[in-house]
Amino acid sequence: MYSEPAVSPNGRYILAGGALTGYGWLGIYDAVSRRLTVRLRPRHLVDHFAAYEWLADSRTVLLSCDTEKYDWQSHRGPGGIWKWDIISGAAKEWLETGTPISCVEVSPDASRIAYLVPAEDSSLSKLRVHEIVSGSTSTVWQGIHYAHLGDFSWAPDSKRIALSEDTWEDGAAALWVIDVVERTQRIILENATAPAWSPR
Repeated sequence: MYSEPAVSPNGRYILAGGALTGYGWLGIYDAVSRRLTVRLRPRHLVDHFAAYEWLADSRTVLLSCDTEKYDWQSHRGPGGIWKWDIISGAAKEWLETGTPISCVEVSPDASRIAYLVPAEDSSLSKLRVHEIVSGSTSTVWQGIHYAHLGDFSWAPDSKRIALSEDTWEDGAAALWVIDVVERTQRIILENATAPAWSPR
């Protein structure tokens, strides 16, 4: 598991995960009943969960999953984004990406989903944006040579993303703002990582 614990929008549930005999599990902690329930074990579904994100209804979670065909040496393999209903327990694939996903975030207005996937050179990453209404997906940014994309955060307007980019060779880092509508990028800070855009 790679994601940190995530609190549902209504503040009632905490989503957390861990390892279980080589496979990941996801559990829901209910702040009202004060109980932790292991709700989803992907043994027959996927190898592991890489990232997750709550939707506004506080019962649906988006999961980025890698199937058992994932190649750990090349870091390649099929992947996708799944929808998980924590009340009914139903989980189904919602978006096939064709490659593993390391991070996923829904825009504040719930119109877009941004996620990171490996580029053709496995040391790089691509930032893709999926338009929920139209169903279209496009690459809005790719790491420069010998650099990889890190954490990102949506702006309140759901049109811009703050993104960190780390260079492995010299350890340098930069913070970018990507306009996913105008397709423009600019560096706003040097030697900065882990952006978190404040709410409106």
